[in-house]
Amino acid sequence: MNGNWTGAITLAGKTLNFKVRLSGNAGTWESVEQFATIPVKSVQVAGSAVTIGLGVAAFEGKLDSASENIEGTFKQGTGAVALTLKRFRGEFTARKRPQDPVPPFPYASEDITIASAGNIQLGGTFTMPKTGGSFPAVMLISGSGAQDRDEALLGHRPFLVLSDYLTRAGFAVLRLDDRGIGGSGGVFAKTGYADKVADALAAVRFLKVRKEVDPARIGVIGHSEGGSIGPMAAVESREIAFVVMLAGMGVNGLELLKQQGIDSTRAAGGTEQQVALQVEMQAKLLTIFREAKTPEDAREQTRKLLGAGPMAEGQIQMMEGASMRDLVAFDPVLTLRKLSVPVLAMNGSLDVQVSAKQNLPAIAAALAASSSKDWQVTELPGLNHLFQSAKTGGLAEYSTIEETISPVALRTLNAWLSERFLTQK
Repeated sequence: MNGNWTGAITLAGKTLNFKVRLSGNAGTWESVEQFATIPVKSVQVAGSAVTIGLGVAAFEGKLDSASENIEGTFKQGTGAVALTLKRFRGEFTARKRPQDPVPPFPYASEDITIASAGNIQLGGTFTMPKTGGSFPAVMLISGSGAQDRDEALLGHRPFLVLSDYLTRAGFAVLRLDDRGIGGSGGVFAKTGYADKVADALAAVRFLKVRKEVDPARIGVIGHSEGGSIGPMAAVESREIAFVVMLAGMGVNGLELLKQQGIDSTRAAGGTEQQVALQVEMQAKLLTIFREAKTPEDAREQTRKLLGAGPMAEGQIQMMEGASMRDLVAFDPVLTLRKLSVPVLAMNGSLDVQVSAKQNLPAIAAALAASSSKDWQVTELPGLNHLFQSAKTGGLAEYSTIEETISPVALRTLNAWLSERFLTQK
C-alpha cells in the first residue's frame, strides 16, 4: 500500500480531487480543491480489503491487484460516496516556495512552551536578533481554522516567512501553534475568541519577561481572524503597545460571510445566478445555525439541505466550532473604538475572504472614533487574502502562486513598524 494514490468524487456538481500518500500505517490525504490536507490515522489491509482511517472520515475498499485500483467508498458522518483510488507512479509535483527561509539564519531561534488560561500548554517558536540589545517584539496571531505556528497551508508557511523577515529587520518574534495543534494542548474545536485572546495575552506575558525584549515595545500582528483577536487583546492589556491587522474585519460576522460568499463565487468564475444561489444557500445555513433547537436538529437540517455526504459533514463540523459561533456574533467596531494604541490595518484589493472595500472603510471609521492618535489604513493593489500577488484573488489561486507574501506587503509592514518602534525613543 505504500506510495501515492489519486481519486476523485463529485458532490453537488463539483469535483473534488484527492492526492493520497501512504507510508506504513500513516500518511496524508489531500483534498485539492478544498485546500485541506488530513493526516492518515491508520491503514488496515486484510487480504484485498483496505481501510484508511482519517479520524473525521474513512475510506473502505477492495484492491484489484491486476489494475492496482482500490474500488470503495468514502465515508464521513452518515454520508457515503463511491471512490476509486488509483496507483500513481512517481511523485506528486512539489510546489515551489522560493520565500521559505533556508538556514543558516543570522538570528537565534528557540522552541518554547508557555502556559495559558486553564493551564493549557502552548508550543511555539521565539526568534530574536543575535546582537543589538533590548528588542521590540511582536506576537503573530493566526487566522481561522486549525493553524500551526507557521500558519501553514497549501505548501505555504506565511508566518515562517513573516517571522524570518521581521527578525532580520530587528524584531523579536513569537509564533504559536493553535490549541490542539502541533505542540499545543487543548481542543481546537472548543477554542473560542475568549480562549484565543487569553492565549495572545499569555504570549505577551512571556515576551514581557524575556531579557531580550523591551517590555514597552510589544505588539500583536493578527492575520484574518487574528486581526480581530489582536485588537481584543489590546483592549484588555496595557502591555500591548501596537496592533497590526492583516486582512482584519471591520464589519460584523454575518455581513462578512455574505460578502465572502459573493466574492468567492465570482472569483471562481460563477455567474450572477450562481452568486444568488450561493447567497440563498448561505442564508439557509445561517438560519439553521441560529434557530435550530438542538445540535442534533441542526445536523439533521443541514444534511437535508446539502444531502448526506462529506460536504454536509464538513459544513456541520465548521458550524459547530466555537470560533464560528463567536464570528457570527462578533462586531469588530465595538472593539476598534476602544483602542488607544497605534494601529496599522492592511488589506489586499483582491481579497475575496475579507473584502477590502467592505472592511477597510469600516475600520477607518471605527479608529477615527477611537482615542488612538496614530492609525493607518492601507489597501494594497493586486494582493489577495494571503497578501500574494494574484490575478483574481480566488481561493484556487493560493496554491498555484509561488510567492508566499508580496515583498510590497512586507516592506509596507516593516516601514510602519520600524518608523515607530525599531529605534528606542
